[in-house]
Amino acid sequence: MGKINTLKTIRNPFRGINPHMHSFYFAEGYWNRIHNPHAVQVMQMLKRQLLPIGYTATVEESLQIRRGFEGVINRPEGDITIRDMWQRPMGNVAVMEAAVEAVPLMAIMEAEDIRENPYSAVIIYPTGKAGKLNDVVAWIELLSPTVKGNTTDAKTYFAKRENLLHSGIVFVELDYIHELSPTYDWFPDYSRGEDGATPYLITVTDPRPTYEQGVLYPYRFGVDDPLPTVRIPLNDGDKVDFDFNAAYQKTFSEGLYGADDVDYARLPHHFERYSPHDQAIIANRMLALYEALQAGKDLEQDVIEPVNLPLDEAVRRIEDMTETSPLSPTP
Repeated sequence: MGKINTLKTIRNPFRGINPHMHSFYFAEGYWNRIHNPHAVQVMQMLKRQLLPIGYTATVEESLQIRRGFEGVINRPEGDITIRDMWQRPMGNVAVMEAAVEAVPLMAIMEAEDIRENPYSAVIIYPTGKAGKLNDVVAWIELLSPTVKGNTTDAKTYFAKRENLLHSGIVFVELDYIHELSPTYDWFPDYSRGEDGATPYLITVTDPRPTYEQGVLYPYRFGVDDPLPTVRIPLNDGDKVDFDFNAAYQKTFSEGLYGADDVDYARLPHHFERYSPHDQAIIANRMLALYEALQAGKDLEQDVIEPVNLPLDEAVRRIEDMTETSPLSPTP
């Protein structure tokens, strides 16, 4: 078999987040290509779990969207909301098992210096609508690049998130963007190479029974780690354990992303922005695909185990198998 010019597969060769796709969409400004389809997939799978226990899920307008001056901070709308169909009281809060270590919400918010100026983005948030959030139980947001950092959109988002937490609504934030700092300064910053940082993070914040007594549960995971199963507390002691990895893999395969914008003949965009450890993981996954193809394996069906070589050696072997440098830009 000759050298490879392009290498695609419908199936995601990574056990979790696909770094080739995410880096490409971030670099090219195509984040919407994965954002909305994944939100819909999460809603559909979550709804199947919720209906038997008296809840439902809907896709609505994200906290991350601004529309001139037409909306207000008092009526945020989310990527995915969970509603209680049986109208149980919110006062009885589910006790979370120790799947992850709980962090006091106030400790994080005090570190963010939000309490002294909790509505710093109110002045730029659209106003003009009134509404009640009493029927909303939980809120899920998949972060986009525009709300990470110190931008106007980010400040607007932080203010709306803060307002929502004060409303007593459970908040789930999905952060799959490793190139920008976390939305909470509390967590180590992967984009700056800080110790203990992971590229991806899901947080579950339960501000009940009061905001001051609320807690935040962080689920951190890395390159080639499956996305976690996350416990989302609901009303009156109810809870749902949701497998975000199943939703992500279903989004990837059914969206046929591997046939379009993902090419394993080249390293991901901004490859240098991954840690050396994660660079080696990515390169070894790519090399395993090349070797499987040379061995006549079916990339869509056969089990393909990653190799485990040092980064320099894995990249060198990839270069030997490809017609163009894996470091060259994707055309």
